[in-house]
Amino acid sequence: MKYLEENLIDTIIIYDKLNFNINNENIIDWLLEYNNNNIKIIILECKTAEGNMFINGFGGICGYTRYDIDNNYNEIYNEEFI
Repeated sequence: MKYLEENLIDTIIIYDKLNFNINNENIIDWLLEYNNNNIKIIILECKTAEGNMFINGFGGICGYTRYDIDNNYNEIYNEEFI
């Protein structure tokens, strides 16, 4: 979520039947409403072997960042906001 808030996400790929809610709203609806940062949203159906691998491997959602993010980013972020 922090990557979304900081405009670091370029593309989100999400399974069309992902059962996850944010503030009592379906995550796909929430992402479409939240998308004021020109995030590409790809909604994926699970009709192929690749689709099944995506769901099993990534839990049905993943994102590509706009920039390379240093491994220390999370440590710095956590220190700043503790």
